[in-house]
Amino acid sequence: MIEVLDTGLEMLGMSQESPDRRTSLLRYLSELRLWNRKLGLVEAEGDELVVRHVLDCLTPLSIIKSNSPGTVADLGSGAGLPGIPLAIYMDSSEFALVERSGRRVGFLKNVVALLRLKNVSIYESDFTRHTPTQAAQAGYDLISFRAFRPFSEDLIVGIRRILSPGGVVAAYKGRDENVAEDARLLQAAGAVTETIPLEVPFLKHERNLLLARFPSES
Repeated sequence: MIEVLDTGLEMLGMSQESPDRRTSLLRYLSELRLWNRKLGLVEAEGDELVVRHVLDCLTPLSIIKSNSPGTVADLGSGAGLPGIPLAIYMDSSEFALVERSGRRVGFLKNVVALLRLKNVSIYESDFTRHTPTQAAQAGYDLISFRAFRPFSEDLIVGIRRILSPGGVVAAYKGRDENVAEDARLLQAAGAVTETIPLEVPFLKHERNLLLARFPSES
């Protein structure tokens, strides 16, 4: 597992990052494996856990960082994916992990305390009832989600409610034909979209990052 993580980080050009970040990833993986037996957080173990979840979340890191988000909301965060891995490597951004399951919130709070992630806050709420943090009073600069749900008109309305003017939505997606339908719905709501193919180390499945920006309302 450690070898796969190290090789994957090298393939992503992240091997020169602070060793403290690698240590945090390993601690996160250890906690995820421990709690997974009790809560069924993810359907993966060992090397597959590293590839399908941690490396998958980190693959578009440079794309997400290029948007320079001061505030990020991870909706339906679940086991903290992609929020926790991203927060480890984006310590200048403030993260809000929004999760409605109390048991998963308990896991997230434990991880944040263990890793001493001062840039992460946890909110037990459905995103439709979530109120942006004080740091994001005008809305979040970036909203991420992964394995959450397909886009719908209601989902788009809910996202726009907490997205800052000029903010960006970053959705981790699988097969291109499914992304095309999501992009169509977003475009119908006025968004400008971009689909970026992702090459996740050791992963054979197709992965894409769907970005969406809405015009600022006058």
